[in-house]
Amino acid sequence: MASRNPSTSYSITILNRSSVSKSYAIFTHVPAITPTAQGLTSHAILVAKGVAPKSGTAYFSIPRESYFAVCGTSHQDEATKTHILDRRPVTLGAVETSVLRPGTTCVTQVVSDALSFALWDGPAGDRGEAGAFCIQTGLDFTYEEATTNNFILGLGLSTTGSAQVGLYASFIPTPRTTYQITPSKLFYIVPRQLSVNAPRNDEDFANACQVDFLVRSAHVKLAHNDNNVIEVVDDDSSSSILAPKL
Repeated sequence: MASRNPSTSYSITILNRSSVSKSYAIFTHVPAITPTAQGLTSHAILVAKGVAPKSGTAYFSIPRESYFAVCGTSHQDEATKTHILDRRPVTLGAVETSVLRPGTTCVTQVVSDALSFALWDGPAGDRGEAGAFCIQTGLDFTYEEATTNNFILGLGLSTTGSAQVGLYASFIPTPRTTYQITPSKLFYIVPRQLSVNAPRNDEDFANACQVDFLVRSAHVKLAHNDNNVIEVVDDDSSSSILAPKL
């Protein structure tokens, strides 16, 4: 990824001190969404493959406060993959001097059987709660049409269609719904060879380890040893080992 100001990014550095080549994928915990989202899943945001044994290093940099609402069509099977996505930068709601500054609200539309965002109405129409942004759907599709046409809503990291950067999370939209979406600061390091944007699979997470940036410093260095343990070797917080989490 392009270099960023360290003060505006989280960084995860993984030292492969094991005796074999390793691959890693970074996921985030699914965002908190109200009302309940159908088919909610997280995706591999970034991946590193073939990290050399003993001396290899994988480095990931992730923006701390840069989020993008995502909508569109996503289809993937064993042979094919199609993603047609629309992205809009969003600001999370925040309380300033006891007054809520609402988070961005993005409104969807269906044009030629494809889901996209309508033009933003400006801050006057924003209704995101503290720590959240909104996506609002209309009555121009049904839930059955959303599933048939592979419609998705979600949370993204990148403004581009880069095949090197996956979504944080996605779900199937329902009509006439206003979703409050609160991103998570909890990330997972999965020591498996996966593709960017691969959906979470519980089997892949059997040896996953977590980094919670709500309680850790913004820059974490980890070491992966021959016992498949990932240990913090440079971090300001007190705990030294990231135990496997599901």
